[in-house]
Amino acid sequence: MDVRNNTLKNNDKNEIGYSNYGLGFILFESMKKYNTRILQYIADTDETDTQGQALRRSIRTALKLKEKGITKDDIVSSCTHNHKNSIIPFIASLFLGIKTAHFDPSLSHLDTIHLLKLIKPKIIFVDLESLPLMEKCLKESQEKTELVVFGESEKYSNFDEYLEPSIEEDNFRPVVVNNVMETALILFSSGTTGLPKGICLNHYGLIGQFSRNGMRVWGNTGGSVLLQYTTLYWISAVSMTLKSIAEGCARVVCKQFDPAATWRLIEKYKIVDPVTEKTLAANERGEFRYKTAYQMNGYHKIDSSSAYDSEGFIKSGDIAYYDEEDCFFIVDRIKEMFKYKGWHILPAVLEGILLTHPAVKEAAVIGIPHDLDGDHPMGIVALNKGYQNVTPEDLEVYVRERVSDNQRLRAGVKIVEEVKKTTTGKIRRNDMKQMVLNGDI
Repeated sequence: MDVRNNTLKNNDKNEIGYSNYGLGFILFESMKKYNTRILQYIADTDETDTQGQALRRSIRTALKLKEKGITKDDIVSSCTHNHKNSIIPFIASLFLGIKTAHFDPSLSHLDTIHLLKLIKPKIIFVDLESLPLMEKCLKESQEKTELVVFGESEKYSNFDEYLEPSIEEDNFRPVVVNNVMETALILFSSGTTGLPKGICLNHYGLIGQFSRNGMRVWGNTGGSVLLQYTTLYWISAVSMTLKSIAEGCARVVCKQFDPAATWRLIEKYKIVDPVTEKTLAANERGEFRYKTAYQMNGYHKIDSSSAYDSEGFIKSGDIAYYDEEDCFFIVDRIKEMFKYKGWHILPAVLEGILLTHPAVKEAAVIGIPHDLDGDHPMGIVALNKGYQNVTPEDLEVYVRERVSDNQRLRAGVKIVEEVKKTTTGKIRRNDMKQMVLNGDI
């Protein structure tokens, strides 16, 4: 599929319509078309919210943003748990062709400050529970960002002000995006091997989420009800929100967060040796690379050239293999892989063995530099209650009895209170390695 002429195939255009007008225009037309259908079941309040009702609030919010002078050169953000109005600033911004980037209330203090400095949002819509975090992080980051509160606040503007009627709302029309390859949304990487990056997603790629050739995982159009726990910080929530509007189906909106599986659309697959760049055969482990018409534009304010190979495939950073039936298995992160005397050591494999020991609650494996051998594997574990008598030596022997000689934990085992992880549950191996090298563990 050639995306350089900013067009979709005819069958995609016939299905979703207005493809070249941008995401906001498509959502606007869909919400008018399905205006009487339920868009949201609010689980915490037992309310229902139709597409037409949400459209009216989104229009009023868009008019308020426009009145405040916010333009497509700005970024609009939110930091809120899910509720009836949590998606309204997102939709309103798309109506105006304004980029958005969203925070999650569970983000760490340091990650929030980093992301604030990275995207420099003009305005953040925040719920009362997330307000202390955002106030503290804005103060420390010294970013001049306006806060609007979902709820009552004497210090900040209340979101209710954005829902006041306007004489312009009946004549409102969304902007037409001149180029569907423009960035519409900035999501953030998980920060497994460093600080999170801003991933720029364009209108075309997001439209592809609900085109004929895009993801259809919830059944027939208009007949599905989606259960959503995640906030707009996550691609799963963005996809569900866009699909529910465009396809006229409903979401059950829940406040409580629970990690959810993310479905990916991938048109082509290659498992590649990251050193030689050669394509590997079945059951050979290498880097998982992919290419799709709906992939990201790049990273926000960061050079993205290293994310692609010479053929334009995205380097996922995942170590994977596929079997004879073309089933793919992700086994580790390439940046976490290290070598002992030329042998590839995959931390996830050794971590999996450690976790089979009844005493081990959490496990991480890192490489400790060695002058002659490259790296020596070290295990870092947190123990279950009742196993405090288990020693590092016990665990080292346990692994040694189950692996080949080159995979032994030659740097030993360290027992800690907890294994450091990102907000997405991924192990912060680099952070723990640095702590070991600094003598902090």
